Amino acid sequence: MKNTLIFSALLTLISSCSVQKGEHTKIYNLDEVKSDLTVNMKVDERIQITAKANPSTGYSWNITTPENCNVNLTEVENKNLSEEVMLGAPIRNIYNYTGVSKGECVVEFDYSRPWEGKSNQPKRIKFIVK
Repeated sequence: MKNTLIFSALLTLISSCSVQKGEHTKIYNLDEVKSDLTVNMKVDERIQITAKANPSTGYSWNITTPENCNVNLTEVENKNLSEEVMLGAPIRNIYNYTGVSKGECVVEFDYSRPWEGKSNQPKRIKFIVK
């Protein structure tokens, strides 16, 4: 038990050191976006897009990024929304983006089942990197 607490404290300390003092990652919740969102960011800045999903229903977020986009999807994380891992429970997808170069790019997020094709309500994020 004592080792677990020490490990948890050490892990927290290490993860808090990864963000420089005064630097915060902006988080945008795709669940609150009706259709379009504009995100202003700087070159090398990191932001997160989060969205609920329930993979057990067959639905997933399908992302379409144009060629030569000035932002990169650097990491995708999936987090359980409940403390217990339960079959069929919803999760939260976390998409980490980094601004690569100045310019604009529109990335489309579509929550759909692959065998049914695209939905009628994709969400678009316009990244403006300055």
